[in-house]
Amino acid sequence: MSAAEPSSSGDDARSTPPVAPATQPASLRFGEGVGMFLFSLAEASFLFILPEVLLTFFAVQGRKRAVLTAIAWGLAGAFFGALLMYSWGAGASLKVKAAFLGVIPGITRDMAHEVLQLLQLAGLPAVFVGMLQGIPGKMLAALSPHAGLGLGQFILVFLAARLVLFTVAASLAWAIAAIWRRLLPRISPLWGWGAFWLAFHALWFFGLPV
Repeated sequence: MSAAEPSSSGDDARSTPPVAPATQPASLRFGEGVGMFLFSLAEASFLFILPEVLLTFFAVQGRKRAVLTAIAWGLAGAFFGALLMYSWGAGASLKVKAAFLGVIPGITRDMAHEVLQLLQLAGLPAVFVGMLQGIPGKMLAALSPHAGLGLGQFILVFLAARLVLFTVAASLAWAIAAIWRRLLPRISPLWGWGAFWLAFHALWFFGLPV
């Protein structure tokens, strides 16, 4: 009997399935979608924290369907935010716009005048390239009426650039998180996600190049 006991206990150990780690739902929850919408809306109008923070959070979790849906929610929020800023910019003086934008971290009054000159010289391509280079969309939206850019054309170019930025950010976060899990399987990639965005916005807040 004593010889059979280890075999029995070993069989029990082998038959016990490992505990599966808790996972997030693949699809985006409604509340998460609303959060992405509001985040993107706020960033397109007055907030200086990028909506990519939330988007890359879903990507790091490995939730492909959630990421795709979040991009759609984010574009909707960006649309209304850009519409709001463009409409406000169409009725406000350049002095008022420069003063308002200058309050936002990472933006100065001199920068507003430089961006306006860029829009007047290059037109719509300046919106697309400018956003990819890091010029805040809220600034481009507010100054575009003063540069003579039409609302419909501006919104289309603005959303196209936002889609590129969302796609690149989510793809990079997804790839880096996959590599992280292979190299550091015992440490959640969310630690790296949090550290990166804290450093990024700290540098932006203090006016350093990022």
